[in-house]
Amino acid sequence: MSGTLGEDGQGQEIVGYSEVFSAITRIAASLRKIEEGTTRELGISPTQLQILVQLWEKNGRSLKELADACRCSRPTITGVVDTLERNGLVTRRMDRRDRRKVRAFLTAGGRSLRDSAPAMTERFSCCCTSLDGEQLIQLRHLLGRIEEDVTRCAGAPSGFPSQGGCKI
Repeated sequence: MSGTLGEDGQGQEIVGYSEVFSAITRIAASLRKIEEGTTRELGISPTQLQILVQLWEKNGRSLKELADACRCSRPTITGVVDTLERNGLVTRRMDRRDRRKVRAFLTAGGRSLRDSAPAMTERFSCCCTSLDGEQLIQLRHLLGRIEEDVTRCAGAPSGFPSQGGCKI
């Protein structure tokens, strides 16, 4: 497979898949470094940070919601929430409307952890300063489509097209 898709008819080179995936890989590595620095400063794991960020955005999420948002299994989320609970950062409560559901809530310690880490917000927010709001919305949409395609393709046996025609 070629690194580029050719030209667009107006002499402009169309960027190929390899350049896109190389850029995504470099971005992911840089974001991992930012995340590692933040988690080291806060004394928590990356998965614990993901859960806390989800709760900072919307407190009282169910464990299923957290598992889906963090792309982790429910047993993994249960274990991570156990640790966060032992460390006094979250507490669990039964859902008032559906007792089968368990929800995680930030404690005062979990809320104050966010307040004690403004550098984290600054680090991540500076990553997209060259994009305006509309561009961020477009980027989020395009990256979501790529994520869906990659996820679908990852499930196909090597060398065989998956549903939707993705060739690995």
